[in-house]
Amino acid sequence: MRYSEQRLRRILALVRIALGAVYITYGYTKLFDTAYYEYIFVPRLSTWENMVAPWYGWAWQVIWAHTHRWELFFGTVEMFIGVALLLGLATRPACLVGMLYMFHRLSLTWYPDDQLFELYRFIELHIEQVGLGCVFLLLGFGHAGDIWGLGALYHRIRLRLRGSRARAAGYSYFDDEISAQQRDVTDTVDVEVPNSESQKSA
Repeated sequence: MRYSEQRLRRILALVRIALGAVYITYGYTKLFDTAYYEYIFVPRLSTWENMVAPWYGWAWQVIWAHTHRWELFFGTVEMFIGVALLLGLATRPACLVGMLYMFHRLSLTWYPDDQLFELYRFIELHIEQVGLGCVFLLLGFGHAGDIWGLGALYHRIRLRLRGSRARAAGYSYFDDEISAQQRDVTDTVDVEVPNSESQKSA
């Protein structure tokens, strides 16, 4: 494994662990803090009535009709994302859920809560949501759960079942499966290269 790649994967692992801890805190607050529902969740949801995107107004109405249930649902989603990222297990499904969750938040707060719509206010409002969506995308495609996480155990089991070293140490994650399989063949079969000088003397 190249040093630059190993360093990149360790950085992704650190980002994964930190983001997982943050989402566990978010989920725990929604699930177990009764004051959050009364003083934060409901008032914030009421302000989103004038901010929701035109294509997402139906979702706001559904959430507003059953606020307590949806608070528990969102808390469970955030807890799942946090635990999965912290443990490095099911990282890709957790990142997919995270991207969908960011799209949900983006649609609920589409318009800035101002009388005068300005472009910089619009960008400032959504830069956190779009940025987190990109982080989830990077963690999902970067195999962030394979270092300091249970994802490495999953890949070891898969290697034993498939009998391939496509994900073994020393093989790049940026190689495709075909290249990895070809490398497996070249490593197991010794190919003799004829010596040009011996051929000339013969």
